[in-house]
Amino acid sequence: MENGVCVPVVECTGNTVYENGRCVPDQHEGYNYTKPIPPFEPDTTPDNTNDVPTIITDDGNIHPVVILPTCAAALKCVQEIYCTPEGFVSAVPVVLSDEQKLNRVPLTECADTSGVAGKCCRDPQYKDPWPSANLVNGIDNGQYREDPSLGQYSIDISRPTRSHPKFANVGGTCGTRHYDTQPKGPGALDAHFAEIPWQAMVLRDSNRSLLCGGAIIRTDAVITSAHCVEGLDANDVLIKGGEWKLGIDEEPLPFQIVKVKSIVIHPSYDQHSKGDDVAILLLDEHLRTAKNIDTICLPKPDSQPEGKCISTGWGKKVLQVHLKDAIMRLVDVDVIGNDESANILQTHFPESVDLLAPRTVCAKSQGDQCKVDHGSALACTTDGYHYTLHGIFSWDTGCKNENQLGGYNLPDVKWIETVLSKHVVY
Repeated sequence: MENGVCVPVVECTGNTVYENGRCVPDQHEGYNYTKPIPPFEPDTTPDNTNDVPTIITDDGNIHPVVILPTCAAALKCVQEIYCTPEGFVSAVPVVLSDEQKLNRVPLTECADTSGVAGKCCRDPQYKDPWPSANLVNGIDNGQYREDPSLGQYSIDISRPTRSHPKFANVGGTCGTRHYDTQPKGPGALDAHFAEIPWQAMVLRDSNRSLLCGGAIIRTDAVITSAHCVEGLDANDVLIKGGEWKLGIDEEPLPFQIVKVKSIVIHPSYDQHSKGDDVAILLLDEHLRTAKNIDTICLPKPDSQPEGKCISTGWGKKVLQVHLKDAIMRLVDVDVIGNDESANILQTHFPESVDLLAPRTVCAKSQGDQCKVDHGSALACTTDGYHYTLHGIFSWDTGCKNENQLGGYNLPDVKWIETVLSKHVVY
């Protein structure tokens, strides 16, 4: 009873607070992502002890309270009338034509801090917490440009044709490569926006550094190289999904940043040989799948790479200096047998012979494997469209030789499945 008027009794539980007649997510500092309400087992006690927000109305009936999610990074919850056809927040109401309504980018429902329902739209004022700024010794002098001498050797690669008319892009399937998305990558090795949706970036929060690439194997798990995260506290590691062009927020869909809950390094990881150089990053919450964020398929246990393979990322130097405007790259790689690998290593790189561990395969490429990232996937396809994880990029023999080899650790699928079976995020 308030001021002589009966009002509903509301009990908000979990990370929610009561505001303006509904339970809304509690706004806290840091990365604000709302976790969906988990499913609950049937209650076996007379009391309603399930941790579901409810409201008791005047007639004594109990009703569940609908909790609308907040928005991911780079998005803002506003009334739909303030979203432009491109999905950006407008300062003034926008009146859309029927054609614009039909073609407008998809919008997700949300609730703002006052509990008012709306749509998630791109915030034009959003600043990436990992700004790429052409850093030189931590200082942006505006002069840094990637050194072309870091390339493997001088080659002329024409832009390949990526159109696959025999396939129609179908969402919701692991390992789906999107050939015909916009914007297009301008360079010979540049990926198109959202072309490789399983590519992730591993970040260190404390010093705002870009550590390695990674591959999304489940919406709450990313696989990467163990040497990238060895010795780090999981609370200091973040995953960025959906990135394409560093330091530029002009993509059609936003990236997402989520916290890492725990780091699981393969029990057979060998620092010296880089054998089983694999780690699974279990996330604190789910990445939200979209055209630019999705999973790669796992192979059958103990299978070998087959078909055509690619490796992806932004490149060693790009990650070191946060090179602004750098676009995700992909390199076609050819997996070679152990005998050929051993011969090349013994002949040209004797210091790297020990890196040929039992679960390691080597690959050659016409392009430079230094242009992509350790921790990223060796992704292979037999149909040109659906890709499977057949390795994790662990090491290379250097960036200035035409006999360059890249070392990829085969995924231990049984171990991966065991780790994932013990991790559940609602």
